Amino acid sequence: MTARLCDLPAITPARVLELKLEAKALKVERGLKQAAALAQLAQREGFASWERLVARAGGADALRDAKYEHPTEALVRQGERKASRALRYRGQS
Repeated sequence: MTARLCDLPAITPARVLELKLEAKALKVERGLKQAAALAQLAQREGFASWERLVARAGGADALRDAKYEHPTEALVRQGERKASRALRYRGQS
């Protein structure tokens, strides 16, 4: 039987980020792949999959916003990474 959305536990984007860190530790500790560690943690939290857990927390955009104090900070950091890569690989053509 599939759980209805209203039956799933409430979860915040901040909690999802905590779980991601926990999954990294679990991955190293047990030699799991990242996806398997995330799936185990999602099931422990009462969700059928990691994707459902993230969706319940508001989706990927909500996680990005929770990760950075200001949502635009994520875009700035993304631009910085792209610029850094461009400089690094410019002379290798």
